[in-house]
Amino acid sequence: MMNLIKNIYYPLEDNYYDKKWGILILKILTILILTICTGIVIFIIASAIINNLEKIIITIGSICCITAIFLNFFKKKEPAPALPDTSIIEYDPITLESTYKMLRQNLCSVIGDVAEIAKLRKPATLSQMDAPTHFDIVSKCAIYHYLVLKQAEEIDTFTITGILQNAIEQRLNNNEIEGITQSAFFYNGQTYPSIMVDNVRDVGSYSQVDLAIASEYYCKYRERRIYNNMAQSNSGRPQDKYF
Repeated sequence: MMNLIKNIYYPLEDNYYDKKWGILILKILTILILTICTGIVIFIIASAIINNLEKIIITIGSICCITAIFLNFFKKKEPAPALPDTSIIEYDPITLESTYKMLRQNLCSVIGDVAEIAKLRKPATLSQMDAPTHFDIVSKCAIYHYLVLKQAEEIDTFTITGILQNAIEQRLNNNEIEGITQSAFFYNGQTYPSIMVDNVRDVGSYSQVDLAIASEYYCKYRERRIYNNMAQSNSGRPQDKYF
């Protein structure tokens, strides 16, 4: 800005000292005309902006919105990060089968002690106890299935469950269960046997005995199942001493 003023002032000063009055007057008139015209143009533009300020704001806002919509529409969407699958826990099949055989051996020994009272037959061989499906993963915990011949046509599965659970619990407390180093599992302020009799079913000539290793997942699953059964039967309280 200062350079522009100097470029205008110094030539005028030179014309003044050189007494070139005609050129000096012509330059001054030119500067005045340009200044007045510039002022008029600025005034017109400012008046137009002020008078149409609302329309201008709306127009600019609309353009910004349309631009943003187009940018979002054509913007390449990045794939959402894959969430970890927590619905299924990966179990090692070899470990599952090894646990199945360990529980089978201990269950066979327990049945030998309680066969008469539980109205079950002690298997002649361990392989006789194998169910078609050795185990299932339910609610992130493994449930192991075994078949045991019945001594009577009619059996009380609830009574058999209690007999087997008490016999297993006694052996755990006496450290007589092979392959289990911890006799109890603590969950929600309560103590549970490390081996749980999940269920006993009457399946014709056999009874199916389902076992599980006590864990947080299993205790949550068992608790939920017990209370769901309560709600359906309106029995008032669960028949499981651990819940």
